[in-house]
Amino acid sequence: MTEQELLEAMKLTIIARDWQGYLSFRRQLIALNPKFQSKMRAFYGELSDTDLIAYADYFGFDQKLPNHIKEYLKIKEKAKQEERERLAQERTAAWEAKAKSLKPILRKPSND
Repeated sequence: MTEQELLEAMKLTIIARDWQGYLSFRRQLIALNPKFQSKMRAFYGELSDTDLIAYADYFGFDQKLPNHIKEYLKIKEKAKQEERERLAQERTAAWEAKAKSLKPILRKPSND
């Protein structure tokens, strides 16, 4: 496959959310052209924001992503972190309330 065909195949696999296919074509592109990083920047620019976000959700944060996508991902991660903290506080409050409602266990003194 040519470099352009590989880039088009990668684009289609991202749109289809076929991450294994994407990685396969990406490995072929790297083998064809080890200095492919500049091509990847242009490639990311051709994808829609929805596809870029899906890519980032699957593969994680990537420095090659456009700035507005990076900002969106930071906001999304901050919201997730706040939700995790809120849930942890709710669990802790529930445990504390349950612990207060329990009667202490009274043990009989031993007759030794």
